[in-house]
Amino acid sequence: MMDRLSPIINHKMRSNSRRLQPDSSMNLVRRNVGDVGGYTATMWALVDFRAALRDRAQELEDQNSKFWNLPHRAPDHYARAIALRLARLFAEQTGQYPTYGTSGITGEASTSYTRALREVFVLLEIKPSERTYAEWAVSQLTDDDLKPASNALLRAMMAGPLPGLGDGILGTLARDLDKKPAGE
Repeated sequence: MMDRLSPIINHKMRSNSRRLQPDSSMNLVRRNVGDVGGYTATMWALVDFRAALRDRAQELEDQNSKFWNLPHRAPDHYARAIALRLARLFAEQTGQYPTYGTSGITGEASTSYTRALREVFVLLEIKPSERTYAEWAVSQLTDDDLKPASNALLRAMMAGPLPGLGDGILGTLARDLDKKPAGE
């Protein structure tokens, strides 16, 4: 089947490439591919592309084992950022500092914040232990994190009408942002 298909593909690619002006390096390459036999050139390019992807995957695996799977490695800043954002959200919504902890027997998360952080880590495929990052995140919180977030857009509207704001999209967004969740 490929023996019958390749001459047709080569002919089509050669015909189409002749319409290209060699005014850029990419057009020149595409024109040359069509001229030398597009089917064969494309197959070789795909073989080379696959080899390059395989080499890069191996490099990443080597880096992972060399730099990221060490017991004494640097902290995972992505995990820290997620833990801190969740801790701030928890503090803002509850008005209390989140607590962290795990069961001494099972190692399972024992506080609502740590359980939520574990769920987020699972969803984001973050492998480190959540307790380390929960402990760090809670230590970063300040009393300002306990205060509910204020809506600067709504405050600006209350100070005076903004030209063109009215009941348009910005006004609606500002009112929606200031709504409290049910039960508060």
